[in-house]
Amino acid sequence: MAITDFKNKPLPAYAALISVMLVAVMTVTPAANAAQSWMFGATPQVLLEQYGDSQQRDALLGYGILLSADYLDKSGVKFGYNSQTVNGKAGFPDIEETTFFVSGHYLHFTDSLGGKLGLRLDGYSVDDQTKASTSSSTGMGKNQTTTTSSVSLTDKARVLYTQVDLTNFADTMYGDIGYALSHYDYENSDPTDSSALQDNNVSQVTATAGFALNNRYDWLQTRGYFIRLDHGDNTAGVTQTNAVELKWLHWFKPASFLHVHSSIVKLVAGKRLFAVDPDAQTAYSISDLQTGSVAAGLDWTVGEQGTFLLLVGYDRYENQAIADQYDARYVFSSLAFRW
Repeated sequence: MAITDFKNKPLPAYAALISVMLVAVMTVTPAANAAQSWMFGATPQVLLEQYGDSQQRDALLGYGILLSADYLDKSGVKFGYNSQTVNGKAGFPDIEETTFFVSGHYLHFTDSLGGKLGLRLDGYSVDDQTKASTSSSTGMGKNQTTTTSSVSLTDKARVLYTQVDLTNFADTMYGDIGYALSHYDYENSDPTDSSALQDNNVSQVTATAGFALNNRYDWLQTRGYFIRLDHGDNTAGVTQTNAVELKWLHWFKPASFLHVHSSIVKLVAGKRLFAVDPDAQTAYSISDLQTGSVAAGLDWTVGEQGTFLLLVGYDRYENQAIADQYDARYVFSSLAFRW
Protein backbone atom coordinates (compact mmCIF):
# COMPACT_ATOMS: atom_id res chain seq x y z
CA MET A 1 0.00 0.00 0.00
CA ALA A 2 1.45 3.37 -1.01
CA ILE A 3 1.68 6.01 1.68
CA THR A 4 -0.44 8.36 -0.41
CA ASP A 5 -3.24 5.77 -0.36
CA PHE A 6 -2.88 5.00 3.32
CA LYS A 7 -3.07 8.55 4.65
CA ASN A 8 -6.46 9.20 3.03
CA LYS A 9 -8.14 6.10 4.44
CA PRO A 10 -10.49 6.88 7.37
CA LEU A 11 -10.78 4.68 10.46
CA PRO A 12 -13.68 2.62 9.02
CA ALA A 13 -11.24 1.35 6.41
CA TYR A 14 -9.07 -0.08 9.19
CA ALA A 15 -12.11 -1.62 10.85
CA ALA A 16 -13.29 -3.17 7.59
CA LEU A 17 -9.87 -4.67 6.91
CA ILE A 18 -9.64 -6.16 10.39
CA SER A 19 -13.24 -7.40 10.25
CA VAL A 20 -12.55 -9.24 6.99
CA MET A 21 -9.60 -11.00 8.65
CA LEU A 22 -11.74 -12.02 11.64
CA VAL A 23 -14.66 -13.20 9.53
CA ALA A 24 -12.28 -15.45 7.61
CA VAL A 25 -11.19 -16.96 10.91
CA MET A 26 -14.71 -17.43 12.24
CA THR A 27 -15.98 -19.20 9.14
CA VAL A 28 -13.68 -22.14 9.79
CA THR A 29 -14.44 -22.31 13.52
CA PRO A 30 -16.95 -24.91 14.76
CA ALA A 31 -20.26 -23.41 15.92
CA ALA A 32 -20.79 -25.87 18.80
CA ASN A 33 -20.82 -24.30 22.24
CA ALA A 34 -20.23 -20.89 20.65
CA ALA A 35 -21.87 -19.01 23.50
CA GLN A 36 -19.44 -20.52 26.01
CA SER A 37 -16.48 -19.88 23.74
CA TRP A 38 -16.65 -16.09 23.74
CA MET A 39 -15.10 -13.79 26.33
CA PHE A 40 -15.97 -10.09 26.43
CA GLY A 41 -14.26 -7.24 28.23
CA ALA A 42 -14.69 -3.56 29.07
CA THR A 43 -11.95 -1.38 30.56
CA PRO A 44 -12.66 2.26 31.46
CA GLN A 45 -9.49 4.23 32.22
CA VAL A 46 -8.33 7.64 33.50
CA LEU A 47 -5.01 9.49 33.10
CA LEU A 48 -3.84 12.47 35.19
CA GLU A 49 -0.56 14.15 34.22
CA GLN A 50 1.35 17.16 35.56
CA TYR A 51 4.16 18.83 33.62
CA GLY A 52 7.23 20.25 35.36
CA ASP A 53 9.52 22.99 33.94
CA SER A 54 7.57 23.07 30.68
CA GLN A 55 7.37 26.42 28.91
CA GLN A 56 4.10 25.52 27.16
CA ARG A 57 2.19 22.77 29.01
CA ASP A 58 0.64 22.75 32.47
CA ALA A 59 -1.43 19.57 32.96
CA LEU A 60 -3.27 16.79 31.14
CA LEU A 61 -6.55 15.02 31.84
CA GLY A 62 -7.53 11.95 29.84
CA TYR A 63 -10.22 9.30 29.94
CA GLY A 64 -11.32 6.46 27.70
CA ILE A 65 -12.64 2.94 27.35
CA LEU A 66 -11.43 -0.25 25.68
CA LEU A 67 -13.88 -2.96 24.57
CA SER A 68 -12.80 -6.47 23.59
CA ALA A 69 -14.27 -9.74 22.30
CA ASP A 70 -12.18 -12.92 22.17
CA TYR A 71 -13.07 -16.32 20.71
CA LEU A 72 -11.34 -19.13 22.63
CA ASP A 73 -7.57 -18.73 22.28
CA LYS A 74 -7.79 -18.20 18.54
CA SER A 75 -8.93 -14.70 17.63
CA GLY A 76 -10.31 -11.45 18.93
CA VAL A 77 -11.04 -7.81 18.27
CA LYS A 78 -10.69 -4.61 20.31
CA PHE A 79 -12.21 -1.16 20.00
CA GLY A 80 -10.98 1.84 21.95
CA TYR A 81 -11.85 5.48 22.49
CA ASN A 82 -9.74 8.03 24.33
CA SER A 83 -10.06 11.79 24.95
CA GLN A 84 -7.30 13.99 26.37
CA THR A 85 -7.08 17.70 27.17
CA VAL A 86 -3.71 19.39 27.57
CA ASN A 87 -3.99 22.68 29.44
CA GLY A 88 -1.49 25.22 28.14
CA LYS A 89 0.26 27.75 30.29
CA ALA A 90 -0.58 31.45 30.08
CA GLY A 91 -0.15 32.59 26.50
CA PHE A 92 -0.17 29.07 25.07
CA PRO A 93 -3.21 27.24 23.64
CA ASP A 94 -5.04 24.21 25.02
CA ILE A 95 -4.98 21.01 22.98
CA GLU A 96 -7.83 18.51 22.80
CA GLU A 97 -6.99 15.07 21.44
CA THR A 98 -9.43 12.37 20.37
CA THR A 99 -8.24 8.86 19.53
CA PHE A 100 -10.13 5.91 18.05
CA PHE A 101 -8.45 2.51 18.10
CA VAL A 102 -9.33 -0.81 16.47
CA SER A 103 -7.35 -4.05 16.64
CA GLY A 104 -7.71 -7.61 15.44
CA HIS A 105 -5.60 -10.68 16.17
CA TYR A 106 -5.47 -14.32 15.17
CA LEU A 107 -3.57 -17.18 16.84
CA HIS A 108 -2.49 -20.35 15.03
CA PHE A 109 -1.20 -23.42 16.91
CA THR A 110 1.68 -24.92 14.96
CA ASP A 111 3.71 -28.04 15.82
CA SER A 112 6.30 -27.25 13.17
CA LEU A 113 7.29 -24.05 15.01
CA GLY A 114 6.70 -25.55 18.45
CA GLY A 115 4.25 -22.94 19.63
CA LYS A 116 1.52 -20.40 18.85
CA LEU A 117 1.93 -18.10 15.88
CA GLY A 118 0.11 -14.79 16.28
CA LEU A 119 -0.91 -12.20 13.68
CA ARG A 120 -2.08 -8.73 14.71
CA LEU A 121 -3.30 -5.61 12.90
CA ASP A 122 -4.07 -2.27 14.61
CA GLY A 123 -5.40 1.06 13.39
CA TYR A 124 -5.30 4.46 15.12
CA SER A 125 -7.11 7.66 14.19
CA VAL A 126 -5.85 10.64 16.21
CA ASP A 127 -7.19 14.21 15.93
CA ASP A 128 -5.47 17.06 17.81
CA GLN A 129 -7.45 20.31 18.00
CA THR A 130 -5.49 23.38 19.08
CA LYS A 131 -7.56 26.29 20.36
CA ALA A 132 -5.87 29.69 20.36
CA SER A 133 -7.19 33.21 20.96
CA THR A 134 -6.06 36.24 18.97
CA SER A 135 -6.69 39.92 19.71
CA SER A 136 -6.71 42.91 17.37
CA SER A 137 -7.20 46.62 18.08
CA THR A 138 -8.75 49.30 15.85
CA GLY A 139 -9.16 53.06 16.28
CA MET A 140 -7.22 55.51 18.44
CA GLY A 141 -7.53 56.96 21.91
CA LYS A 142 -11.01 56.71 23.45
CA ASN A 143 -12.35 55.26 20.20
CA GLN A 144 -9.97 52.30 20.32
CA THR A 145 -11.69 48.89 20.43
CA THR A 146 -10.20 45.43 20.94
CA THR A 147 -11.64 42.33 19.27
CA THR A 148 -10.82 38.83 20.48
CA SER A 149 -11.37 35.82 18.24
CA SER A 150 -10.79 32.11 18.68
CA VAL A 151 -8.96 29.99 16.14
CA SER A 152 -9.01 26.18 16.04
CA LEU A 153 -6.57 24.04 14.07
CA THR A 154 -7.02 20.28 13.76
CA ASP A 155 -3.99 18.10 13.08
CA LYS A 156 -4.53 14.44 12.18
CA ALA A 157 -2.49 11.28 12.60
CA ARG A 158 -3.34 7.96 10.95
CA VAL A 159 -1.42 4.89 12.07
CA LEU A 160 -1.30 1.25 10.97
CA TYR A 161 0.54 -1.29 13.11
CA THR A 162 1.20 -4.93 12.15
CA GLN A 163 2.81 -7.66 14.24
CA VAL A 164 3.91 -11.28 13.94
CA ASP A 165 4.64 -13.07 17.21
CA LEU A 166 5.51 -16.56 18.45
CA THR A 167 4.93 -18.09 21.92
CA ASN A 168 6.01 -21.60 22.87
CA PHE A 169 3.35 -24.07 24.07
CA ALA A 170 4.53 -23.77 27.69
CA ASP A 171 4.00 -19.97 27.62
CA THR A 172 7.54 -19.43 28.90
CA MET A 173 9.15 -17.80 25.83
CA TYR A 174 7.87 -15.08 23.49
CA GLY A 175 9.13 -13.02 20.56
CA ASP A 176 7.61 -10.63 18.03
CA ILE A 177 8.43 -8.30 15.17
CA GLY A 178 6.23 -5.23 14.69
CA TYR A 179 6.00 -2.52 12.05
CA ALA A 180 4.10 0.78 12.29
CA LEU A 181 3.43 3.23 9.47
CA SER A 182 2.18 6.67 10.52
CA HIS A 183 1.14 9.78 8.62
CA TYR A 184 0.92 13.15 10.38
CA ASP A 185 -1.27 15.67 8.55
CA TYR A 186 -0.95 19.25 9.82
CA GLU A 187 -3.74 21.67 8.97
CA ASN A 188 -1.39 24.62 8.45
CA SER A 189 0.96 22.63 6.23
CA ASP A 190 2.31 24.71 3.34
CA PRO A 191 5.36 23.52 1.35
CA THR A 192 6.11 27.15 0.38
CA ASP A 193 6.03 28.44 3.97
CA SER A 194 9.18 27.63 5.93
CA SER A 195 7.46 28.45 9.24
CA ALA A 196 4.50 26.10 8.71
CA LEU A 197 4.43 22.53 9.97
CA GLN A 198 5.11 20.11 7.14
CA ASP A 199 3.24 16.80 6.84
CA ASN A 200 5.42 13.87 7.84
CA ASN A 201 5.54 10.09 7.45
CA VAL A 202 7.02 7.93 10.19
CA SER A 203 8.02 4.26 10.10
CA GLN A 204 8.78 2.19 13.19
CA VAL A 205 10.24 -1.30 13.60
CA THR A 206 10.05 -3.06 16.96
CA ALA A 207 11.65 -6.31 18.07
CA THR A 208 10.53 -7.96 21.31
CA ALA A 209 11.76 -10.89 23.39
CA GLY A 210 10.35 -12.15 26.69
CA PHE A 211 10.63 -15.16 28.95
CA ALA A 212 9.11 -16.51 32.18
CA LEU A 213 10.89 -17.68 35.30
CA ASN A 214 10.10 -18.58 38.91
CA ASN A 215 7.42 -21.10 37.81
CA ARG A 216 5.88 -18.39 35.60
CA TYR A 217 5.33 -16.02 38.52
CA ASP A 218 7.72 -13.57 36.84
CA TRP A 219 8.03 -12.29 33.30
CA LEU A 220 10.95 -10.31 31.85
CA GLN A 221 10.64 -8.57 28.51
CA THR A 222 12.71 -6.24 26.35
CA ARG A 223 11.62 -4.35 23.23
CA GLY A 224 13.70 -2.28 20.83
CA TYR A 225 12.25 0.76 19.02
CA PHE A 226 13.77 1.89 15.71
CA ILE A 227 11.94 4.96 14.37
CA ARG A 228 12.59 6.86 11.13
CA LEU A 229 10.99 10.11 9.85
CA ASP A 230 10.75 11.33 6.26
CA HIS A 231 12.11 14.73 7.32
CA GLY A 232 13.05 16.72 10.40
CA ASP A 233 11.50 20.08 9.50
CA ASN A 234 9.13 19.96 12.51
CA THR A 235 11.51 18.20 14.91
CA ALA A 236 14.63 20.41 14.90
CA GLY A 237 16.31 18.16 12.35
CA VAL A 238 15.72 14.86 14.17
CA THR A 239 14.91 12.15 11.61
CA GLN A 240 15.65 8.95 13.55
CA THR A 241 15.48 7.72 17.14
CA ASN A 242 16.27 4.45 18.89
CA ALA A 243 15.21 3.22 22.33
CA VAL A 244 14.94 0.07 24.41
CA GLU A 245 12.14 -0.78 26.83
CA LEU A 246 12.63 -3.15 29.76
CA LYS A 247 9.62 -4.63 31.57
CA TRP A 248 9.22 -6.87 34.62
CA LEU A 249 5.88 -8.37 35.63
CA HIS A 250 5.28 -10.40 38.78
CA TRP A 251 2.12 -12.36 39.68
CA PHE A 252 1.20 -12.97 43.31
CA LYS A 253 -0.40 -16.07 44.80
CA PRO A 254 -4.21 -15.96 45.34
CA ALA A 255 -3.91 -15.40 49.10
CA SER A 256 -1.54 -12.44 48.75
CA PHE A 257 -1.60 -9.41 51.03
CA LEU A 258 -4.34 -6.88 50.12
CA HIS A 259 -5.40 -9.19 47.25
CA VAL A 260 -2.72 -7.85 44.92
CA HIS A 261 -2.90 -9.75 41.63
CA SER A 262 0.27 -8.56 39.89
CA SER A 263 2.88 -5.82 39.68
CA ILE A 264 4.70 -4.14 36.82
CA VAL A 265 7.88 -2.11 36.48
CA LYS A 266 9.02 -0.69 33.15
CA LEU A 267 11.88 1.49 31.97
CA VAL A 268 12.58 3.19 28.63
CA ALA A 269 16.17 4.19 27.83
CA GLY A 270 17.17 6.07 24.71
CA LYS A 271 15.02 8.40 22.63
CA ARG A 272 11.58 7.97 21.07
CA LEU A 273 9.68 10.28 18.72
CA PHE A 274 6.14 9.59 17.44
CA ALA A 275 6.36 6.12 18.98
CA VAL A 276 3.63 3.46 18.74
CA ASP A 277 3.44 1.33 21.91
CA PRO A 278 1.66 -1.98 21.11
CA ASP A 279 1.32 -3.01 24.79
CA ALA A 280 -0.17 0.30 25.95
CA GLN A 281 -2.06 0.55 22.64
CA THR A 282 -0.96 4.15 22.30
CA ALA A 283 0.29 6.29 19.41
CA TYR A 284 2.24 9.35 20.65
CA SER A 285 1.23 12.34 18.54
CA ILE A 286 3.36 15.13 20.07
CA SER A 287 6.53 16.12 18.23
CA ASP A 288 8.60 16.49 21.44
CA LEU A 289 11.40 13.98 21.95
CA GLN A 290 10.93 11.47 24.77
CA THR A 291 14.35 11.05 26.41
CA GLY A 292 13.47 8.61 29.21
CA SER A 293 10.63 6.96 31.09
CA VAL A 294 10.06 4.91 34.24
CA ALA A 295 6.80 3.54 35.65
CA ALA A 296 5.56 1.09 38.30
CA GLY A 297 2.14 -0.21 39.17
CA LEU A 298 -0.04 -2.73 40.98
CA ASP A 299 -3.04 -4.72 39.80
CA TRP A 300 -5.74 -5.83 42.29
CA THR A 301 -8.39 -8.51 41.83
CA VAL A 302 -11.97 -7.19 41.84
CA GLY A 303 -14.57 -9.93 42.18
CA GLU A 304 -14.15 -13.04 40.05
CA GLN A 305 -13.49 -11.45 36.66
CA GLY A 306 -12.27 -7.91 37.36
CA THR A 307 -8.94 -6.20 38.02
CA PHE A 308 -8.01 -2.65 39.04
CA LEU A 309 -4.70 -1.20 37.83
CA LEU A 310 -2.91 1.77 39.39
CA LEU A 311 0.23 2.94 37.57
CA VAL A 312 2.49 5.90 38.38
CA GLY A 313 5.18 7.13 36.01
CA TYR A 314 7.76 9.75 35.19
CA ASP A 315 8.75 10.81 31.64
CA ARG A 316 11.37 13.21 30.31
CA TYR A 317 10.83 15.25 27.12
CA GLU A 318 12.72 17.77 25.05
CA ASN A 319 11.46 20.34 22.57
CA GLN A 320 14.69 21.15 20.73
CA ALA A 321 13.14 23.93 18.65
CA ILE A 322 12.71 26.15 21.74
CA ALA A 323 15.31 24.47 24.00
CA ASP A 324 12.57 23.30 26.38
CA GLN A 325 13.45 20.31 28.58
CA TYR A 326 10.66 19.22 30.89
CA ASP A 327 9.20 16.25 32.72
CA ALA A 328 5.75 14.68 33.08
CA ARG A 329 4.53 12.92 36.23
CA TYR A 330 1.40 10.86 35.77
CA VAL A 331 -1.10 8.56 37.44
CA PHE A 332 -3.00 6.06 35.29
CA SER A 333 -5.84 3.86 36.52
CA SER A 334 -8.13 1.35 34.82
CA LEU A 335 -10.88 -1.05 35.88
CA ALA A 336 -11.12 -4.16 33.70
CA PHE A 337 -14.20 -6.39 33.63
CA ARG A 338 -14.49 -9.69 31.75
CA TRP A 339 -17.50 -11.97 31.26
